[in-house]
Amino acid sequence: MNILLVSSKYPPEYAGSGLRAHNTYLRLQKKFNVNFQVLTSSITENSFKKYKINGISVTRIAKKTNIRLTIKKSDYFIIKFLKKIINKLFSIIDYWLEAIPTFLFLLKNDKYIDVIHIFGETWVTAATITYAKFAKKPFIVELVNLKNSPHQYEPVCFSLLLGKFFPQKNKIICISKNLEKICLEHGYQSDQIWCRPNPIDESCFNFNYIKKRSLFPFLSEKDILLLHLAKFIPRKKQLFVVNLMQYLPENYKLILAGPIVNSGPLKQRDNEYYQKIKDAINSLNLKERVFLFPGFIDNPQDYIKEADVFLLPATGEAFGTPVFEAIACGVPAVTNDIPNVFDQWIKNGYNGYICKLDYQLWVEKIQLAAKIESENMKKASNEILKSASTDVIDRTYFQLLQSMKN
Repeated sequence: MNILLVSSKYPPEYAGSGLRAHNTYLRLQKKFNVNFQVLTSSITENSFKKYKINGISVTRIAKKTNIRLTIKKSDYFIIKFLKKIINKLFSIIDYWLEAIPTFLFLLKNDKYIDVIHIFGETWVTAATITYAKFAKKPFIVELVNLKNSPHQYEPVCFSLLLGKFFPQKNKIICISKNLEKICLEHGYQSDQIWCRPNPIDESCFNFNYIKKRSLFPFLSEKDILLLHLAKFIPRKKQLFVVNLMQYLPENYKLILAGPIVNSGPLKQRDNEYYQKIKDAINSLNLKERVFLFPGFIDNPQDYIKEADVFLLPATGEAFGTPVFEAIACGVPAVTNDIPNVFDQWIKNGYNGYICKLDYQLWVEKIQLAAKIESENMKKASNEILKSASTDVIDRTYFQLLQSMKN
């Protein structure tokens, strides 16, 4: 079986969905002899490239103008209107700059592809969906971010010719009930949707009674360690967590760890955000209580197992995989209240807490979470792994791919 994996971003560029897709198909290759190659776009890079990672061939198509005019509140109506028209024009140009080489790649490799699996949303993934509909090639669309529609951009001429919807034989994977609800509201039937959690690698993320503190020897036995493990971007709300530390007792310590974008159009935004975090730590005199670990974390399970409480106040989360990896490790989580996402798995007082982004509420829930019994968390770990372990998810993946190929 030959799979074309199409992703919005792919290693070595950091993206949770791209990394998860890569690891999933490496496991499928090892367990079920599933062959795959990768077609990807990029946010941080803007060039064509062919390379290999873990022996897997990757083709990157990234060539955008990245020209957009800033629309200011002070602009006159006609200026705003003209800027919107110009931005729309450059958006269409960017689409074709990546869609044409995508179509050519797919034409060249068509006979070697049994099923196409699409993660994320870029011009490359959008063009792949159009091609698959036209060529009647079976495909899976995996929704990895919260959005109002399962559909991706298609020029009007294509959507009129091929129809806007994904043909019935193709599948949509939703990683939360929220995304499943959106698909149902757009007219898709439940038998076309596979709603399941992201797979949790049970060999890495498993219950651990003992907090060794070997990674963080500067902490004492009396310290309560809070962990926020995520990319440093505004919607992950690291700044919110830093600010609430001033309301927690002195023995509460915080680790902020994760990658920072160092190239591409979002570099300035994300680096300015990281600087705001550092400034807040300094201004609140938290240097002895808040510790930054910028960069890709290749052993997240070690960080998680040393934590007492895992935090994710992020907005716009479709699933929040690290939260469930934490629970699988027996670490209670406190998260933002996003309906039909965390409330599927987190039970207040049992394995963590869900609450609105209010400092006093979070202070209260963090202190309560730190007191949750280990036996509770052991049961919660077993429950998560029973439904979301890689062993369970991978077998279902393979059955789905086989049925689509046939």
